Amino acid sequence: MPTPDQPLNVPSSTHLVTPVRIRHCLAGVRALFGAALLLSPATVLHDVPHRRIDERARAFARLLGIRHLLQAAVADRHPTRGWVLAGATVDGTHAASMIMLARWRPDRRRLALTNAGVATLLALGGLVEAGFGIPLPLPQPGPREG
Repeated sequence: MPTPDQPLNVPSSTHLVTPVRIRHCLAGVRALFGAALLLSPATVLHDVPHRRIDERARAFARLLGIRHLLQAAVADRHPTRGWVLAGATVDGTHAASMIMLARWRPDRRRLALTNAGVATLLALGGLVEAGFGIPLPLPQPGPREG
């Protein structure tokens, strides 16, 4: 098991989903999602099935977008197991808070549960990146014809 301050710069393999590939994928998805939330929250929220998009929801989306952008930058700058686990903890805590919001605010339930789902996926991705998952084989290309 790697130590918390050990870099996750495992050499890439053409046959495995490696922590480096997961980190780049997660950082890219997180940065794009964060930018979309920051720049056009109404567009992103409109695609989420919930009842209303008010100024409070837009403001929250913008703050969440800023957090995603900062977290992507930190993850890129500090690719160690400890920082990755810290990011997964932030995502897991956010997911838990959204589940509580869904319980306490029925009018925000769908939006909160959708948000909790995204945060949970990001947290799980961080755990896999940190070495708590099993490397998955990538499909091999078939023989070339011609």
